[in-house]
Amino acid sequence: MKKFVLLFLVFSIAIFSGEFLIFDNSIILNSPPFFMQLGDSFGVGFSYSTETRYYTVKDVGFLKVKIPQSKEAFSGAFFVGSNFGIYLYVENEVLQIPNSFQNLEFFVSKDYAFYSSLSKSFYAIGPISLNTRSLFLKKGFDFGYSMNRYFFKYKDYSGYFLNLAGKYFLGYLYPLDNSLEQGILGGLGSNFKEIYLDVGIRKFFDLGKIRGFGYAYVYSPTNDIFNFNYFTGFYVIQPLKGEFVVWDGKISIRFNW
Repeated sequence: MKKFVLLFLVFSIAIFSGEFLIFDNSIILNSPPFFMQLGDSFGVGFSYSTETRYYTVKDVGFLKVKIPQSKEAFSGAFFVGSNFGIYLYVENEVLQIPNSFQNLEFFVSKDYAFYSSLSKSFYAIGPISLNTRSLFLKKGFDFGYSMNRYFFKYKDYSGYFLNLAGKYFLGYLYPLDNSLEQGILGGLGSNFKEIYLDVGIRKFFDLGKIRGFGYAYVYSPTNDIFNFNYFTGFYVIQPLKGEFVVWDGKISIRFNW
């Protein structure tokens, strides 16, 4: 039986798309039609996945062509064992400019639950550009992170707004490209109790077959600048899509294939 489960697991990873997560001593593997959750307990089940694409028809001379406009995806799993529960994943992506991407992920079992979301968008209207990205992960009441990042530019003026777990930062951004995907920043912030100094960077990297973005945001209260906090990570876009996040010594890992 164990050999059959292992063979089925390898087959599902090789043939189907899926997702792998590690956080807070938990491991979650979702690869249709296989689902596994490891942590304090173990569960196995089946999942369902579907994807829908939407198109618009454009006239190109005497031809009519279909251009991808957006796509939606849904994945769900019901698993049983010592930690029975439900896993859901919903994704939406707009493929034209202005473009946007959102996904929601929800996992609930008899022992615990977690919720995560990711969104990204880029808008360019005349002299105004806005590049946004948001991350959220929450497990129970005592583990998780949230990050909302906004890079904006008007003509030759640029800045940023950053929200890290209830702390708000605003300041100057030095953009490293026109899409505002990269930049160096510095400014001030507050949680309505203390004033913080903040510096950060988001930079593209190319290591041959591995490409993506590295980022780091560091902040400390003005009355104790050596007592700093940080939110940093790597967002890989090739060959797999995934993210490695470290915030104040806590780690989460996620990748898709």
